[in-house]
Amino acid sequence: MVAILATMKTRRVRFGSESARQRLAQTLRSILGSFLGTGFASHVSPPKTELRPITAGFLAAGLYTVIPLLQMFLMPSSHELISLSWWGVVYFGLVVTHTRYTSLAVDEIVEELVLPSISDELAESVRKNIQKSFARRQTLMKSLSAASIAILISCVFLRQFHWRQLCAWGVGFFILYFTASQATLTAPFYRRFSDSLKEHSDVLFPIDPAASPAIYACTALAKRILLYWFVVLLLVMSLMAVPYIWTFLLASRFGTWSGSVSRFIAIVVFVAGFFSFGFGSLVYLRFENDLRIAIDRVRLATLSTVQTRYCELSSNQRALSAEEQSQLDQLKSTSDYLSRSGNLRGSLETLATAVTATLPPLVSIVGAVLTYRKAR
Repeated sequence: MVAILATMKTRRVRFGSESARQRLAQTLRSILGSFLGTGFASHVSPPKTELRPITAGFLAAGLYTVIPLLQMFLMPSSHELISLSWWGVVYFGLVVTHTRYTSLAVDEIVEELVLPSISDELAESVRKNIQKSFARRQTLMKSLSAASIAILISCVFLRQFHWRQLCAWGVGFFILYFTASQATLTAPFYRRFSDSLKEHSDVLFPIDPAASPAIYACTALAKRILLYWFVVLLLVMSLMAVPYIWTFLLASRFGTWSGSVSRFIAIVVFVAGFFSFGFGSLVYLRFENDLRIAIDRVRLATLSTVQTRYCELSSNQRALSAEEQSQLDQLKSTSDYLSRSGNLRGSLETLATAVTATLPPLVSIVGAVLTYRKAR
């Protein structure tokens, strides 16, 4: 069997030189440092000091609190906008805390699972792809553009308010839009691993490529990002609770909730519901498809080699020795195994992932529609 696998001409993973993987690690740290805009912590914390996730969350919420406090002091009549700003305080604090946890978890997965299981060639390929697709300046400009468009559309929906009220409120929501767009643009970085694996599939185990350490490590990384998106979706959907809290606690004092603000909430939840877990799930399914292509490529190449060797032995006119007969049996077993295995996972699991990916956005859309209809 060793002789058979040797004919695959696969290159060995070299662990002698760590330079390529070190450069990849540095590139990933740079990407994660600005993940969802929480890189602001590097400007308010001492040099070489990492803020704890909860500390970063409290700091973000504390800074954001300035906005509703100024609104209450300068424009106390904009009650609904002030309520949205207070929701922004809670949301921003929680999402920054969750993002910091995710960044630390991803960094640990990369250091302990991904880098030791890939070759220098694969590491260099991933690094170049990430640098090309996730340039800091490019991501920043796209995020600023998306946030600017989002805040303009929001002001159109909330045009019943005075422009000074919208300016004070818009500063806070511009921050939320900016960080959300930066996360949407940055989080899919992990797909560059699966994309490069299609070109450097020699790091996969020939007999069972789906069980290769590189596949396990990259999948663990992708699932952690997918979990991040799911929690972000839940935090975004909490915006739908603001009108109901207003109705039960504040309506008797400040009047009923206006329809324009309810329509604004419906649109925000609808759009954010897709660009959080919905978009993240689509990226994850594309990631799995890339892995499946790499796995099948190695599996079918191994199967071809095994079957070729089997044909060579079975076509021998002379009687086979006991060792050759044993090898023939092993080849047959290996061929049968490769013919029915090597897949990343079964079709039922893929269907379950697709359902799980689409269900939360559908729930958010239904909730947004109900909120919109109630406002009419």
